[in-house]
Amino acid sequence: MTVSVVVVGGGFMGTNHTRILSALPEVQLTAVVDRDQMRGRLVAEEFGCDYAASMDDVALHVDAAIVATPTETHRAVAVQ
Repeated sequence: MTVSVVVVGGGFMGTNHTRILSALPEVQLTAVVDRDQMRGRLVAEEFGCDYAASMDDVALHVDAAIVATPTETHRAVAVQ
């Protein structure tokens, strides 16, 4: 079974999560979500997935999300 996953956050931790997920055969890395379009696109391109500016663009199309944003934003992102 393949699980589709999105990584929210294209910073240091988000990049690490994206790198690891991209190497797992049972994971379909769907997208990197980041409000910084330049950073998000850079990470997405590096690991061969799509970029999205918001969770609204991908939430209905994934099985799971990794929240890799600053701690103070985790709740707001997770609620989305």
